[in-house]
Amino acid sequence: MSPEIEHAYELLEVTPDVSDKEMRSAWRKLVRRYHPDLAKDDPEEASQRMADINAAFDALAYHRAKIEAEEMPQETGKKKEKARRSAKPKPRAQTHTKREKAEEPQPEPEAPQEPETKWNSEEQTLVNAASSLFEETRRKLSAAARRPLFSVCH
Repeated sequence: MSPEIEHAYELLEVTPDVSDKEMRSAWRKLVRRYHPDLAKDDPEEASQRMADINAAFDALAYHRAKIEAEEMPQETGKKKEKARRSAKPKPRAQTHTKREKAEEPQPEPEAPQEPETKWNSEEQTLVNAASSLFEETRRKLSAAARRPLFSVCH
């Protein structure tokens, strides 16, 4: 383990074997203790301490996500293509008797192909998180824009 990661664990006062939930809980406890708005003695020192705590938490979150992504087996392109081809239903052979009029075979609609991803699983997780955060912010701003700023009636 790199010295930076070890230092990050020391700053958050946790060990490497704690769960993500426990790590976040320790981070929140330190944020409540060292937040610059709550520091009455030295706000500048508290601000620096908060920056260090947040950087440590971000570094550990990135480090853990990277390790988790490396542990997950990655499918190769050939395996994905083979799985996609085998997922398509095969057309059934049509049999006709002499008395029945042969019907024109209807072309089967092709199953929508899954777009090839540009990102690995770790990056996709980050993209999904950013997308959901963006949508939540957009929804809140949209709701705020519909509210009147000043009301004539109290």
